[in-house]
Amino acid sequence: MRARPCCVATFHSTHDAIHAERACTERGVSGRLIPLPVQINADCGLAWRMEPSERPTFERAMRDEGIDAGYVDLML
Repeated sequence: MRARPCCVATFHSTHDAIHAERACTERGVSGRLIPLPVQINADCGLAWRMEPSERPTFERAMRDEGIDAGYVDLML
């Protein structure tokens, strides 16, 4: 499989990651929870992988839900 550019959102806790997944599902934000890529150090072992074009929609959803996320652009 060929690596493609993606945006990965990290969270401070598993609770935040699950909350983010639920919010994205309800709002139709594309992406999915993945194990934290080895290239990233974060407090939580889960991350949200999305197409770079989804980031503004994801950020808006996280702001609305009060979830603080970090963002990293990677080739995965």
